[in-house]
Amino acid sequence: MTIHHGLRAAAGNVGEPDTLVTDDLVFHLDASNSNSYGGSGNTWSDISGNGEDHTLTSLGANTSLLWQYVSAGDASYFNQHFYNSTTVNFLTGNACSGYGVTGAATVEIWMMSESTTYNTVFKFFNNVTSGQGRALMSHINYGSGSSADDYFDVNGCCGAYNRISGSYTDSSLSSPVVRQYVWRFRPGTNPQREIIKNTVSIHDSGSYSTYGGSWTSGADNYFGNRMDGRWYIIRFYKKALTDAEITTNFDRDKARFGIS
Repeated sequence: MTIHHGLRAAAGNVGEPDTLVTDDLVFHLDASNSNSYGGSGNTWSDISGNGEDHTLTSLGANTSLLWQYVSAGDASYFNQHFYNSTTVNFLTGNACSGYGVTGAATVEIWMMSESTTYNTVFKFFNNVTSGQGRALMSHINYGSGSSADDYFDVNGCCGAYNRISGSYTDSSLSSPVVRQYVWRFRPGTNPQREIIKNTVSIHDSGSYSTYGGSWTSGADNYFGNRMDGRWYIIRFYKKALTDAEITTNFDRDKARFGIS
């Protein structure tokens, strides 16, 4: 495990040692870091050093109906809203193959879902014209509604082989909170596919499948599920982080969000 021991650049953290795991880090987006987002414009910049910047969708005068940037120091975020379109994504990055990812991978997102019904968190799409072309997709929500589940689909939709899901562990919440979510692929080591929340595994499966297509967030153009919530940090690794590495990143950022 390689840990970067530079200095943090996020608001309120300048001068503090940075313990971010950087082995095989493909991109790193942080809404609180002025080098990642300066408060305006349609680019959420990658601060990993790999130049994998992401494009924030502009709808002209209607952009605020889809997303808004909220400056809140260490806890700054993009607030994405339900938007009346099934094809408009909030955020778009390169195709998975462009990141050099062929097998093991880890997605780490610090986020807050503000929806009590399931909504799309992120996708890699093989074929953006069909919901069945999903390569990697997850729904996250909070509350005790009938859709209070986490879904993790790979290379298709909804079948037992393609999906792991289960009762959402925050179903008792009456209001949303910030969480670190990790989606981990590690072919050859069970569980090969896993959802981890605040360092605790909540769903896992022995199945593993390939994924590809472009990274997108916001709209499921097949079923019309749209994200409603806050994005704080997004990281993508072309390896399966170990439990210790996931904890290292969690410990690095938890105080920003009032997590003890």
